[in-house]
Amino acid sequence: PAVLALLLPVAASADDWLLLGNDGHWRFATHRYGRMVAVDGDRAYVGYMSNDAVTGSRVVAIDVPQERVIVNCDIGGRLAHGKRDDHNYPTIALTENGVLHAFFGCHCTPLLYRRGDFRSSDPVWSATTEVGQLATYPRVFADRNGRRLVVFFRQGHRSADPVSFGYIESNDMGQTWSAFRPAISEKLHNGINAWPYVGGVYLDGEMVHIAVSWWVYHSDGTTRKEYDDPCYFQHRLGSNTVQEADGDICPAPVTRAQL
Repeated sequence: PAVLALLLPVAASADDWLLLGNDGHWRFATHRYGRMVAVDGDRAYVGYMSNDAVTGSRVVAIDVPQERVIVNCDIGGRLAHGKRDDHNYPTIALTENGVLHAFFGCHCTPLLYRRGDFRSSDPVWSATTEVGQLATYPRVFADRNGRRLVVFFRQGHRSADPVSFGYIESNDMGQTWSAFRPAISEKLHNGINAWPYVGGVYLDGEMVHIAVSWWVYHSDGTTRKEYDDPCYFQHRLGSNTVQEADGDICPAPVTRAQL
């Protein structure tokens, strides 16, 4: 099936984060619109948005060899700023204990979270909780047993100062969450508002690899938007510094001017 063409198999090591399921420990660097596919043997899980009044989120389990849907779950959703919004997509991770973690329903609004136990034919889902504020573009990394989860997203809104990109962590299978920890933070400067757009995030052990550019808004009577200054840097989880590609060290959160 075409959904499997989205996956990139890479050899696993003991330090790998389990991104896409049990069979072979697949992983890949995510696009800013998130990870919507997980694989476990002959079964694929796909997250998508429904064409309902709130562009709600759904997760479907597919028997790949038989090309049939096993279960289709409506995990909920809501309007973002009073309108249907295609940013509300779910991003998912399946862990070795058969639990699927889904983050969804946000566009500069609270990030919603649910986890579903897929060890039975009738998945049991947790209640919906809010785990982030003013969030957009979530993507999740989970360790092999699902106890530790790291979720990256952009935080902020046009009326907020600053707009940041960073992460939250859970060390108890999503029961509790850390405060938001920014790796990038950008403020309005001289009528120019530069929003960080992270094209890729890859987590290798405790080291985060981030590729980012900025969507620049010029407030000079005419609104112009452009992508500018593509950059790459590394950040160790929990640290207060980032390292640029040339080896320079900057304090975290880093700004566009520093990079």
